[in-house]
Amino acid sequence: GDHRDLHSFPTRRSSISHLPLKRRLRYVAERIKWFFMQQKDKIFQQLACKCFSLLSENQQNLQEILDQECLNTIIISCLRTKDIDLETLKEITKIFINLILWRKISKDTFETTCCLCDIGLMIDDQDMNILAIFCLNALSENEESHEYIRQSGVKSDNVPGAAIKGEDD
Repeated sequence: GDHRDLHSFPTRRSSISHLPLKRRLRYVAERIKWFFMQQKDKIFQQLACKCFSLLSENQQNLQEILDQECLNTIIISCLRTKDIDLETLKEITKIFINLILWRKISKDTFETTCCLCDIGLMIDDQDMNILAIFCLNALSENEESHEYIRQSGVKSDNVPGAAIKGEDD
């Protein structure tokens, strides 16, 4: 997209500084989503996911962006992209890890989380493999999601060079 599109989003930078943090966060999240939807370049996917990954490190911020559906819009759009880049995939995995750690993951996202981790385990990148394993480990601490993982067939033996022993070893 044309960089002039960026200026058509209403700017209230000087007028938002007095607003409560929750309203400022809502404004920032909506702005990130708007930029993402206007610009279809990979760099904007990566930046949007990085921003939400950082915001999701705080429980209050995470709840606010979940309430607005901004996170779902961006994650679903990125995951539907056939040529998603590695850095964007890492940031999405970090968001899912934060969702799990803050206990905001819902039952209907177990499958997406497991698929994301399965993809992460098949990629020949040690950082991505570690993120995927950490995500699965965190998810498995809940009995219901642990059972889902067990039945889904996500296995650490997909990791190139992995030597992780299962329960049967």
